[in-house]
Amino acid sequence: MKKNIIIVEYSKSVDKLISFVLEERGYQVLHASSFEELLNIENEILETSIGFCEAIMAYEEENKSLDYLLDKGVPTIALIDDMDYENFKFKDGVVDLIIKGDIYSIVEKITNSIIRLEHNSQIKILLVDDSESFRSLVKANLENSLFQVLEANDGDVGLEVIKENEDIHLVITDFYMPNMIGTDLIKNIREFATKENLPIIGISSDDKTTSQFLQAGANDYINKNFTNEEFLSRVYNGLELVEKFHEIEKGKILLEQYKKSVDESNIVSKTDLKGKITYVNDRFCQISGYTREELIGQSHNIVRHPDISNAVYKELWEAIKDKRTWRGIIKNRAKDGGTYYVDSFIMPILDNKGNVKEYMSVRHDISKVVEQEQQIRKNFSDPMTGMANRQKLFKDLEDFENNKSFLLSFIDIDDFSNINDF
Repeated sequence: MKKNIIIVEYSKSVDKLISFVLEERGYQVLHASSFEELLNIENEILETSIGFCEAIMAYEEENKSLDYLLDKGVPTIALIDDMDYENFKFKDGVVDLIIKGDIYSIVEKITNSIIRLEHNSQIKILLVDDSESFRSLVKANLENSLFQVLEANDGDVGLEVIKENEDIHLVITDFYMPNMIGTDLIKNIREFATKENLPIIGISSDDKTTSQFLQAGANDYINKNFTNEEFLSRVYNGLELVEKFHEIEKGKILLEQYKKSVDESNIVSKTDLKGKITYVNDRFCQISGYTREELIGQSHNIVRHPDISNAVYKELWEAIKDKRTWRGIIKNRAKDGGTYYVDSFIMPILDNKGNVKEYMSVRHDISKVVEQEQQIRKNFSDPMTGMANRQKLFKDLEDFENNKSFLLSFIDIDDFSNINDF
C-alpha cells in the first residue's frame, strides 16, 4: 500500500486533525484547500493511495474536487457535514463516507477507516465469472477498496487458481459457466476448505439459484443487480466471519495452553453448585490417592480432614456463594489416611447472565513447607512443657545480634524439676 495520502479540505482545523492521525501511522500527506490547489499537485496525485475530500466544497460547483480524484482513480473517503448528508449522492470510487461531527468522533472514524483499508490491501479475493465485462466491473469495485483481486473465467480455472494460491481469503463465483458451474466449484472447494476457512459468495442474475448455492456450501448469495454499498457490505461480512472464527480458534489454543500450565503445576478441581465433583486433574488424583472414577460425582468433602472446623467451611461457602473468591490453607486427608496441606484458591464460575454455574478450585501443595515449620517449632520447644528451649534462645540471640536495643534477662527458679515433673 502506497504511503501518500491527499487531503482536500477547506477547513484548516479539520485538515490538521486528519494530518495528525495519518502522520502518526507513517503516511506522507499532501494538502489542497480548493480545486485550483488540487490541479497544482496533479503529478503527485498519481502516487497517492487514498484521498480525503470534502464532499460538498464551499463555493465549488458540482463537487469538482471529489469528481477529479475519482476520475484519477484515487480511492476516496468523502468528508461531509451533518447538514449536507441528505444531499450527498454516493459515487463509484468513494470507499467510505465520514460525517465530521465532533473532534473525537472524527479521529475515531478516520482511524477506523484507514485501518480497514490497510487491512484490505492484504486480502486476496478470487472472482470467477465467464463474463469479462462483469469481472472488470466487480474488480474495479474491489480494487477501489484496495483489495487484491485474482480472476478466473470458469469454475475449473478458478479451482486451479485456488490450489496455486493458498492465501486466498474469499471466493466470489457466478453460477452459469461453460465447463464447471458455480455450485460444482463450491462443492470441490468444500472438500478441502470449510465455510469458516474460506467463505464463498454466490452471485447470479437468477435468484432461483440461491438455494442451490447455499446447499452446495456457499456462505452467501447476492443478485448481480446490486449496488456497490450492498456488494461491499456482503464482502466485509464474509471476511469478518473468517476473522472471528480464527480469533475463536486462537482463543481456544491459548486457553488450552493456560489449562495445561495450570494442570501441570497445580491441583485443580471443579464442583457443581451442591459441591459434587465434576472435574479433577491428574495432580488431584495423585495427591489424594483416589482415581478419577472414584472422585467424579462424590462430594468434595471426600478429602476433608476432621481437624478442620466447620467454621472454616462455613466462611468458604458464604464467600463463593456470594460470587467472591476464597483463599486459605486447608488440611486434607488422602485415601490412605495420610495428611497433606494445600494453599487453596476457590472461585465461582459465572454464566453469561452473572449467575454462579459451578465452582473451581486451584490448589498448591505446601505439605513440605508445613512439615518444615512443624519441625522447627518442635526443635525450638520442650517436648514436655511446650515452652521455648535453649535452642530457641540461641536462635533469638542470633536474630537480635544486629539489634542494639534489646533486653536479655535470666530467671533462676529453684527446684524447677519439681514443676517440670508435675
